[in-house]
Amino acid sequence: YSCDHEEFAKIHFERKKTLSEARSFIFVGRFSPEKGVDILVDAYLRYREKASDPWPLKCYGSGPLQHLIQGVKGIECKGFCQPDDLPKELSMASCLLLPSTFEPWALVVHEAVATGMSVIVSDAVGASVHLVQDGYNGYIVEAGNADELTKAMLRYSSLSQKERIIMGENSYLMSLQFTPKRWADTLVTKARELAANHWKNG
Repeated sequence: YSCDHEEFAKIHFERKKTLSEARSFIFVGRFSPEKGVDILVDAYLRYREKASDPWPLKCYGSGPLQHLIQGVKGIECKGFCQPDDLPKELSMASCLLLPSTFEPWALVVHEAVATGMSVIVSDAVGASVHLVQDGYNGYIVEAGNADELTKAMLRYSSLSQKERIIMGENSYLMSLQFTPKRWADTLVTKARELAANHWKNG
């Protein structure tokens, strides 16, 4: 459930130090139906029609729906991203898009918020319950609803740079709920409780 928080958080602190902003959206995941790739492309095309200065969308991954992404104006199909390269790639965007129709958790959401990135996710993404607050560090849209996704993209990109930076800072704060150390501490605590109950009842 937790990314290598320390590694991804380095990007957050670099953003904070330079106050830099990469004005682009990013998608990271398998190019497959359950990831909502068709919805993503549909929503992005609508976004480009309505935005006065549309941002590009960088897509990292591979899969059976790759043909939907390739050749679309404004979309860069970047291919599979090696895990070690992901922090750097996330640093070159300011908002993660994940319109999945089925997603029990989605580690990439934790990776994104740890870098201080805003996120727009569907309500089918399990991680949204803990890592996304609508209007605070991103937006939650209805799964399968391209129109809602378009509106969220327009809303986010039309914010002032200061407002987007604040959202990114909020994301980093949300990310602190889950770290490898915290998960390890929880596991050890629960194991000790179980052991104590076993000996008490045995």
